[in-house]
Order: sequence, then structure tokens, then C-alpha cells
Amino acid sequence: MKQLDRYSMMIVMKYFNDINDFYNGIIVCKKFKEIPLMFHFNPIPYNKRVDKLFPNIQTQYVFSYFDEIKENVEKRIAWFSYSYSNYLLNQDNFIHFNKIILSSSTLLKNEILPEVITDLADNCFQGTNFNSIILSSRITSIGNSCFSSSKIISLSLPPYLRELPYRSLYNCFYLQSILLPQELIFIREQCFTSCSRLTSVILSNWITSLETETFSRCSSLIVISLPSKLQRIEDSCFSYCTALKDLTLPSTLTHIGAFAFSHCSSLTQIKLPPLLEVIKDYSFSFCSSLSQLTFPMNLKYISPGSFSCCCSLHILNIPNSLTFIHPTAFNSCYSKILDIPFKKTKKRSRKTMNFICNAIQ
Repeated sequence: MKQLDRYSMMIVMKYFNDINDFYNGIIVCKKFKEIPLMFHFNPIPYNKRVDKLFPNIQTQYVFSYFDEIKENVEKRIAWFSYSYSNYLLNQDNFIHFNKIILSSSTLLKNEILPEVITDLADNCFQGTNFNSIILSSRITSIGNSCFSSSKIISLSLPPYLRELPYRSLYNCFYLQSILLPQELIFIREQCFTSCSRLTSVILSNWITSLETETFSRCSSLIVISLPSKLQRIEDSCFSYCTALKDLTLPSTLTHIGAFAFSHCSSLTQIKLPPLLEVIKDYSFSFCSSLSQLTFPMNLKYISPGSFSCCCSLHILNIPNSLTFIHPTAFNSCYSKILDIPFKKTKKRSRKTMNFICNAIQ
């Protein structure tokens, strides 16, 4: 049986959490007894026992506020979160902090963030009067409502950011442009809600879901590039995007939520993705300029009010796969041409079809 060599065992020991684990590890084999001498940092919180076991420490790793400090080391590296306010008070303690959190914009002298800051706390820039904020490339996370209700006009987000949390830019009425990271994965609920001057957005291809009200009431949004891997658009995601004229839905999309595109009054045409089987309640209601609509061949169910008040809709090609259309699905639509296949299904009743014919007359 193949055994671990000394260097491989050292890598394993880096994941030990207790000093007794190290003692148990080095007694397994004679060649492991020299491993503690190979460590030039403390892999667990420092104390006198650790100092005795690891005599060659040159860099102290500090894991919490309460760790003992070793004298006569070349440097110290902190692996816990540290507030920027405390950092300003303790810059001369020779500790390098890997994670420094900014809790409030009032701690800044101007709109340029210091390079040492890696994280922005909840509500950090909420309501700030800064027109622009220059973020360090070291920033890896921002908190809920971080920029909400601020007067920021443009924003370039750092490349290592993977998530935009809840209400990140909610009610940023002055925001006109934003550059998102190419490897952004998550955009949470109401992230851009009521960014009424935002005109265009290019989304990362890593995003698979757009959550509730993500772009709701972005009334100046004209162009948005949807990810090629997008699978879900949740409730009211683009509701009241009254300037949105053209939209290409990716073929991977399987779910469009209720009210998702409601009141997109400039939207003229839409081709629904091939994997979509259900159109949810009022998902395209009040799209008053919508004139062309292409249904997927696998569509089975059209819910209440899905296309109600789409008064410009004039051609409907209903696929054979459809088994049910709610009587209010096309309320206040005035279609000139209605193509209903003759194939009959058990669930498609004559009464239901009469409702549709009456609704679009």
C-alpha cells in the first residue's frame, strides 16, 4: 500500500484544528517527526505549546482578536474580519489584514476607496451624496442595500465580486451606467429596482437566475443582454420597464414568473424559449406595443391574465401541445388573426376556446 511522504503529510496537517492532532500525526511514522520544523508559520492559534511544537515560526498567523501575539517574528497575517475603523487606529501593530470591512462611507475622505478594504458592509453607502465611487479591485463582497438610495451616477464593480446581494442598488434614481464583473454569478432580489435612469446592462454568462423584481421599474432600460445560460426569470423581474423595446430570451430558459414583463409597454415582439411549458399569471400583461408573439412548440398551459391588455397583439399561433388556456389569458386583446390547431385534447374544452375567441374579438 502506498504511504504519504513527509511533504504530503505536511499538507494534510495544514487542515488540523487541534494541537493534539499534530502530536498524533507525527507519531505515526518516524519520518513525520521532522514535519513541525518545516512549518514557518503557525497553522493553529498561537500559544506557548504551539511555540514549542513549531520552533521555526517566522510569520505568525492571527486567527482571532484573542490570539496571543508572538514576539520577534518577521510579520503577522490576520485571517479574521477586521473593521476599517479599527484598522485606522491600529496601523502600527505590524499586522497584515486579509479581510478589512468598511462599515460606513463617513470614514472616507473622498470617493476613492483605500486599497486595504476588501468588503463593504450592509448599508455602507446608503443615501450617500457621492456621484461616483472608485472601488478597489481587492473588494470581494458587498452587503445588502450597500448603495441603495445613493446619488451615484456610474459604477464599475470589481472583477472578483461574485454576488450582488438584496437591494444592492435599490432606488438609485441617478444611476445611468454600471459595469458588472464578467464572472458575476448571483444577482439577488430587488437589486436594481427603480434605477429609473439606467439605460443598458450587460450580464455575466455565469448567471442562471434573475430573482424577484431585479430590474423592476427601470423605466429607462432600453437594452439588456441576457446570459446564454439563464434558466429562470422570477416574478416581476422586468415589470414596468417601459422603455424596453427588444429582448432575446435564451433557449435555456425554463421559467418566466408572474408579472415578469408586466407593463413593458414598449416591447414589440417576443419569441418564447423552446423549453417553456407554462406561462405564469400576468407575465406579459399590459405590454401594449406587443404585436408579434411566438409560442414554443412544447407549451402546455397559459395562466390567468398572461397577455391581458396586449392591445396591439394581432397574430396568435397556438401550438398543438397546448392543453389549457385560462379564459382571462388574453383579456382586452384585439387579435385580427387567430390560428388554433384542429388537434383536440382532453383538457382543451370548447367552452375554453370560446372564452378565448370572445376575449380577443
